[in-house]
Formats: sequence, structure tokens, C-alpha cells
Amino acid sequence: MLTGNGVNRWADKSLNYTISANGRFGGTVEHSIGDGPEFDHLMENFVANELLTEIPSLEEQRNIGKLTESDRGLELATRLEFEINSEMAAEIERSYKDYCKLRDDVDVAATVFRKFGKGLIKKFGVSPDAFIQMAIQLANYWDQKRFVLTYESASARFYKNSRTETLRTVSKQSCEFVLSMMNEGVSDDEKIKRLRTACDTGQGIDRHLFVLYVLSQGLCVSSPFLDHFVSQPWLLSTSHIPKVTNQIDEDNEVWKSWLGACFGAVAQHGYGICYRFAGNHSIIAHVTSYKSARNTDSARFRDHLTNAFRKMADLFSTEANVQI
Repeated sequence: MLTGNGVNRWADKSLNYTISANGRFGGTVEHSIGDGPEFDHLMENFVANELLTEIPSLEEQRNIGKLTESDRGLELATRLEFEINSEMAAEIERSYKDYCKLRDDVDVAATVFRKFGKGLIKKFGVSPDAFIQMAIQLANYWDQKRFVLTYESASARFYKNSRTETLRTVSKQSCEFVLSMMNEGVSDDEKIKRLRTACDTGQGIDRHLFVLYVLSQGLCVSSPFLDHFVSQPWLLSTSHIPKVTNQIDEDNEVWKSWLGACFGAVAQHGYGICYRFAGNHSIIAHVTSYKSARNTDSARFRDHLTNAFRKMADLFSTEANVQI
């Protein structure tokens, strides 16, 4: 769904939807016009409305290819025919080959983590989103043996004409928590204390600094600090796909949960992590990186991430009186 094969996506609009022969559905969106919550709202409407209709059985799905136009009840799409000269055909072929190189470099790994979800995390007395962010930090330290600049998108739509702010989830407190998880000499109580402190720490400064950078460029004012600020790569780019409507009851009807989204890593040698909570019961995460980068591996990071979920939850098993 993220890349297609180079010929089966039509990207003339900012929102493009793909429907397979058996009714499987997904979309690809272009980021400049909007942010995740807007697209999530649309997708939840689609899912909810589709579930109001009769879902085809597996047998019906297998026989879909045999249906005639009159059987379908809707007119089939009409293929657009283009007049393509030899010069245009050569350019299309060149573009296709270039695209295939980019497509084949994308490394994607996903997980539907069913052992627990945000319902249990709330019993730990921490924010579910902050819990995931600290798990990402722990997983990255296992994977890269260092702390890196981390981006989490936060919605600022409460304010007129606003879009997002950046949460910089790496802090002194988050580093102290991660390092404590590496030290068997630190008690579980101390690790829990550091985790809760890390989950409560975070500030947003990036949009303010970015506006100052734009002004400096427009006014031809040199600022080495701002130049350095905008040039730093986000080696961990993360996003939480929120639930934005109440149309789908994912707890009582688990099968209605949808799989969220993913995006390409923004840095060539980094990771992109996109996640959502399926009701209170599960965590869905997609990890992306690039095969050409020698230091990354999406499946490896995914395994570190799910292990971090377990290790962090185990800390609370006695305190919260729950069996993980």
C-alpha cells in the first residue's frame, strides 16, 4: 500500500484510494495539504459505513472476478486512453525505472501486538502514548546503541489555522530511564519512577524556531543557530494515529479494528514508526527504513519494539496486580 509497484497508483490528487478485487481498501495521502487526523477521520467514516452494509463472505470474495457488470449493480470504471508518442514513452520508462529503485529500497515491517493495549497501560498510571514513545527510545537504544533526535507529531488544531507541533521525546529523563533498563542493579521501583518521570517530560519549540528561520531567510539575516536547527536529521520520526470518531467499537467488536498507517523514514539512515491503539486491547505499529542503509533493519527494530513493550509492562506486573 505504501509504494505500489510503480504502475498501479494514480497520484494526480492528494488523496488516492486503492481497492482490490476482493474489496480490501486503503489509501495514500500527500502530506502538504493536511495531517493525520483529517485523513483518519475519512478512513474511520469509510470503515464504519462499509460495516453497515453486508460484508461479502469468503466464497463471494473468491467469485468476485466472475461477476458481470449487470451483477455488480454499479457501472465499471472506464479506462482512460492516452495518446503517447515515442518521446513520452521513453520518459515514462525512465521514470518507472527510477521509481523502482526507490520502491525496492523501502524496508517495511509491521506488528499487531495483542498481548495488551492502552487499557492495561492506563492501569500503570502513565500516558499510553508516552509509554509507546519510551518503548521506541528503549528499542532504538538496543538497535543503535545511542540516543538520536526524535520527532513525534502532535496536533495543534485547537488553535485556529494551526496544524502540528513537534514533541522532542528525547530528554535527560528519557535517557535516564533507558539506561536504567540496561542496568540490572537498578530496582524495578526505580525504573518505574524514571519511566513515569520521562513520560511527564516534553516541550514543543520547533514551530516557533522554524518561523524565526523563515523570517531570517526573508530578511537576509544570518543565523548559524537556526541554520543548524533546520539541518539536523530526524533519525527517529514517529506518529501516533489517533481515533477521531466514536463510530467503531473496537473493544466489543475486535474484528472492526483497522490497521492504521505507515510512512517512509524521513532520514536515509533512520526509522519511521507509525502506530495506533486498536481499542483497549492491541497495539498496531509499522516500522520503515531503507535497505541501502547498513545500520537499519525494520524487522529487527520491530522485534526490539515488541520486546520493549513486554519488558516495560513487566515492571508494573506486581504494582498494578496484573498478569502480563
